[in-house]
Amino acid sequence: MNEKEAGRRAAGAMAGSALALLLLLVAACGAGSGGATATGPAARRPPAAVQPGRTGEPALAVYFARSAGAGGPQLVPVRRPLPEGVRADDSRGRLRAAIEALLAGPTAEERSAGLASALPRGVRLLSVELARPVATLDFSRELEQTGGTTAVATLLDQIALTVASVPGVKGVELRVEGVRVGSEERPFTGEGFLFQRLLPPVDSQLVKGLAPEDALDLWIAAIPDRDAMWRLMGADLRARYGRPEAVDTAAWAEGMGSYRNYTLEAGEVQGGDAGTGEGRRVDVRLSGAARLEGTTENVVYIAHMIWSGGFWRFDGGERAR
Repeated sequence: MNEKEAGRRAAGAMAGSALALLLLLVAACGAGSGGATATGPAARRPPAAVQPGRTGEPALAVYFARSAGAGGPQLVPVRRPLPEGVRADDSRGRLRAAIEALLAGPTAEERSAGLASALPRGVRLLSVELARPVATLDFSRELEQTGGTTAVATLLDQIALTVASVPGVKGVELRVEGVRVGSEERPFTGEGFLFQRLLPPVDSQLVKGLAPEDALDLWIAAIPDRDAMWRLMGADLRARYGRPEAVDTAAWAEGMGSYRNYTLEAGEVQGGDAGTGEGRRVDVRLSGAARLEGTTENVVYIAHMIWSGGFWRFDGGERAR
């Protein structure tokens, strides 16, 4: 996701004219079936947002865009009820429902409060696959019927954040009509966006609100994206490598990056600054199957998590004996 991240940051630094372009694009292409625009009194408050990143949240969090001045669009989580028949512990059902709600676009009330969506009109969700912590979403070709760096970056972040709000899911492999996109062979849209997986921005409120178990999901989903891994590392693990270029992403991918459909259990949080919480540590026990050296075996892994810089980071670990 290195190139896509760079594109998003460059877009975020654009002046207000870029934001105006995004909102004009949204108005032109619509937001789901609602055909949303981003007009409306700036003083109006959007509907109450969910608290992102909370495991067990009984509602869905769906992310839409709101004007934030020269800093670019601000993505805001809004609440959607769980559809009838979808259990709170059904991650796949919650994921599908959340993406369908995203495709439906903001409500009339939300549009009048200035919320909009960068997803083009007519996009359909074709399939959902889930193997904790990574989802594979396949959309219809309409997903790529948009243009402009700001609009495309916002679209991708809407998907990444909406997906990451579902417990046990923190990364997205994106397909269009069955073909994986974001690679050198198949960039996303005419803007040429490249990424391995979509991940929520590290500086988002969602990431800052993650529990240690959820942060470990995010770390595993980030493998083998070297830049994302470096941003999610604690100080001890960074010191082991010294610089991002020294991280052996292939080894991580063959090891911890292969863990899927596991269970997590956090221990007791210890230490840290009494005022800020900086330096708090907790071990998270991971139990499940992993594909190691071509074979599948059950593993138990103890991950060391540290609270640093406003969120939980992965700071190393070892397989339990």
